[in-house]
Amino acid sequence: EIQNHRTDVASLFSKQFNTVVVLKGSGTIVAVPDGRCYINRTGNSGMAKGGSGDMLSGMIASLCAQGMEADMAAVCAVHIHGAVGDLAAQRGAKRSYTPSDMIELMPELLSEYE
Repeated sequence: EIQNHRTDVASLFSKQFNTVVVLKGSGTIVAVPDGRCYINRTGNSGMAKGGSGDMLSGMIASLCAQGMEADMAAVCAVHIHGAVGDLAAQRGAKRSYTPSDMIELMPELLSEYE
């Protein structure tokens, strides 16, 4: 049911509990309490493995700790997380790379944004 109504569910939950929601999956959704929803287009199926979500939550927490507002921290982290997953997939088979491989590629990817 949630998969069939991803944006609506994320938005409703965000509004109801006054929190930022990150609903992972193909087209990860970031929903914020004011009704805005962001749909991410980076990332790939190779990221669907243990540790990937831990990496993402750490990235969001890091951006928040650096002073970024939670909604924008989630949007930025989701995009960068997917982009580094795409870079990892370009370097090898989607099924073979790990979150550790993604972390090793992070400096290279971030240098493209600076």
